Amino acid sequence: MTNVARDQQVGRTALWFGLLGGAMAWTLHLMLAYIVAEFGCVGRLANYDYLGITLVAWLELALTVATTLGAGTATAVAYRSHRRLRSPEVVENVELAAERSTAWAGLLTSGTFTFVIVFESIPILYYLRTC
Repeated sequence: MTNVARDQQVGRTALWFGLLGGAMAWTLHLMLAYIVAEFGCVGRLANYDYLGITLVAWLELALTVATTLGAGTATAVAYRSHRRLRSPEVVENVELAAERSTAWAGLLTSGTFTFVIVFESIPILYYLRTC
C-alpha cells in the first residue's frame, strides 16, 4: 500500500461510529422519551411550567436536541470518512473498498436516523402540551 493510500485511510472507530451512532442515538431517544413522558406526566413535573411550556416538554426538547446532535455528529463523521475514502489518490484494494462501503452505509443510516429523531419528536412535543 502506498503512502498516499495509507494517509487516506480512516480509523475503524470513526467507521463504526458513523455506521452505528445514529441508530444508537435514535434508540436512546426512543427509550428516554417514553420514560420522561410517562413518569413526567404521572409524577408532578407536568404541574411546573416555564414560558407556558411544561417541564416535561422542556425535558423532551432537551433530549431531542442532545440525541439529534449525537446522530448529526455520526452523520458528519460518516460523511468525512466517505469523502476521504473516495479521493482519487486512494489506490483501490479490497480493504479500502470495504471501508468505503461502510462509510457510505453510515452516511445513509445515520442521516436517516437524524431525520427520524427530529420528526418523531414533533407529535411527542405536540401531545405533551397537556399530560
